[in-house]
Amino acid sequence: GMLHFLAFWFASYLFSGLFLPCKDLPVAVRWLYYVLPFANAFSAVAYNSVVDENWENCDSKSQDISPICVDFSVPPNDEEEPGVLVLDSINRLLPFISSEDKRIEQMGTLLGIALTAKCIYIGIILFKSSRATKLCLLQKDENDDTSMSRDSSTDSASAEIDLVGFDV
Repeated sequence: GMLHFLAFWFASYLFSGLFLPCKDLPVAVRWLYYVLPFANAFSAVAYNSVVDENWENCDSKSQDISPICVDFSVPPNDEEEPGVLVLDSINRLLPFISSEDKRIEQMGTLLGIALTAKCIYIGIILFKSSRATKLCLLQKDENDDTSMSRDSSTDSASAEIDLVGFDV
């Protein structure tokens, strides 16, 4: 129950690319990056949150510098949107976040993961219910067989009782 839930979310965070990029994951567990939803969700949320924000210019020579410092006045940077430049800077730290707009693809992937999980769930429920139905039918047949043998024995006993009460 609850431990399975925690293990799922822990694995989702661990293999989302937040701690290790997909290319650095062992091949045996790399498929978890694609199957678990957080890699797509983080990237889409990061793009949506960062791209349209108004960002202040960062002076790389100042003492108070953050891990991501973008000087928008430098010639290659003055043509692009500030959010795209910030996303490119974040990409150096977190490779799964990029300045490409892949939100539609990522939301489609998340929807596909959700539909696949739902279909698997429905399949398991149908399989278990068919097994339960077969088990109930077997128990009903066994009960019918035992009740028929009880009925036939009670019928003969009642017939004997009727004969005993009869003066022949």
